Amino acid sequence: MTLPDNLLQLQQEALAAVRTNPEGMLPLSWRMRMWAALGPMQREGTRATRSVGHRRRTVVALLCAKHVLGIWEKEWPQLAWPHEAMQAAEDYLSDKIDFETARTIARRCYTNLENFSPPKSKYYTIYAAFAAVGSLNVALHDEEFDPEEIDENLSDRDLDDWDPAFYAACAYAGSFPWGDSPDPSKPQEFWEWYLQMAIPQAWDSVE
Repeated sequence: MTLPDNLLQLQQEALAAVRTNPEGMLPLSWRMRMWAALGPMQREGTRATRSVGHRRRTVVALLCAKHVLGIWEKEWPQLAWPHEAMQAAEDYLSDKIDFETARTIARRCYTNLENFSPPKSKYYTIYAAFAAVGSLNVALHDEEFDPEEIDENLSDRDLDDWDPAFYAACAYAGSFPWGDSPDPSKPQEFWEWYLQMAIPQAWDSVE
């Protein structure tokens, strides 16, 4: 997996940001920089067009969801909403289903998750499911950011909904970074994987 020089430099700077972050997180502004570096964003209304950048960002989202899917499967093997969403994302990218069909699946999966209440001790498992359903949202609409104007002051604490990678990191760590006694080593481990494995794999996934 070979990254272009500009993305390789950004990857190294992002790794340094993770390793110096007290929560072990890759801050939102750094994630936005990585998304922008994967390629241009193009939309028709809220619908993402099939640009190289959009495809790569969708692959990153799917890789993150797959990385933590076992956390959900271990506790709720009978509930297949994450699998349905991820399959729909892949089917949509390969033109096996159309936009409206994929959007209907996304809405149904989100509704099921919003109505699902795991016990407090296992609540973190739902983050893995939201990562999976979020990957379908990225396939449909792309990530939520402005590649031309990245807000350095915007943080995850300012949001009430997050990108698939953030949800996956929280599932992997067992809590949000501002949760009860979070262990920064776990999110750091996830984000190092994200930068060193998922980003290069997504880059190579589209010619």
